[in-house]
Amino acid sequence: MSCDLSVEIAGLHFKNPILAASGTFGYGLEFAPWFDLGRLGGICTKGLSLEPLEGNPPPRIVETHGGMLNAIGLQNIGVRAFVTEKLPLLRQFQTHIIANVFGSCFEEYLDVIRILEDAEGIAAYELNVSCPNVKAGGMEFGNDPDEAARLTEACKRIARRPIIVKLSPNAGDIVRVARAVEKAGADALSAINTILGLSVDVYTRRPRLATGMGGLSGPALKRSPCAWSIRSPAPSASPSSASAGSRPSKTPWSSSSLARRPCKSGRRTITTRSSRSRSSKAFNSSASSREFRRFARSSARSRWTSALLDTLGTDA
Repeated sequence: MSCDLSVEIAGLHFKNPILAASGTFGYGLEFAPWFDLGRLGGICTKGLSLEPLEGNPPPRIVETHGGMLNAIGLQNIGVRAFVTEKLPLLRQFQTHIIANVFGSCFEEYLDVIRILEDAEGIAAYELNVSCPNVKAGGMEFGNDPDEAARLTEACKRIARRPIIVKLSPNAGDIVRVARAVEKAGADALSAINTILGLSVDVYTRRPRLATGMGGLSGPALKRSPCAWSIRSPAPSASPSSASAGSRPSKTPWSSSSLARRPCKSGRRTITTRSSRSRSSKAFNSSASSREFRRFARSSARSRWTSALLDTLGTDA
């Protein structure tokens, strides 16, 4: 049984709406021995900085109920090493490679993009705006609509590829940030980055992460990006994508999980990318494989669901 799962976001045609979220999939190559990366709609790489970063000291990952906390500290090999060591291997897979970009100031974001602009095999850039701006008192770019818009506009001026802005859920008003970066030229929005969290060891009465706070992700977070994507509609009309619902909007939304069937005629394309979630909005992330299969048989969407299972290689 075949079914067209293709979607279009930011002018890019994806064979299916399954995207590996940045930070959950390494550089992608780590999973190649166990999974055909070409079956994915796209891969959002681990965040890339101008220079290599070692990240935070351990412990920096803690399991929580329904998810995990991480304080990796954006460890990565640096954009130059990525271009020479990782990208040539990624190019062999028939899937879109989206480079996640971050920096501590405007100049670093721009320098990373300039280096990537000279490389082949990249489909788009995802701006991680959840980083502190060292030239603005340490406030995250994504918490200030004006700063986020200025960064987006600066990146758009030098990039020949689409710019996707990954929104921070820790912003005071994510709607203002979303509309500001859209007005500044963002080609798509990604909702959302991890939510700030804390886990305390009841025996030592100390945080379980070396840095104290960390970013919460996983199935427990799935409903949050769904809510943000509905709460942050853009005011004008053109094709878009979101984690839930279908309604007119301008900026394509890419949220954090799998996706529902794409809508046509300029309607909203439902595209979600939740960490470690294998179900669409129609499914509860904690459902057993038996319940998942039962839903596939009984649902009006059973044909599309079966195609999605085949794409994932799910043995339910």
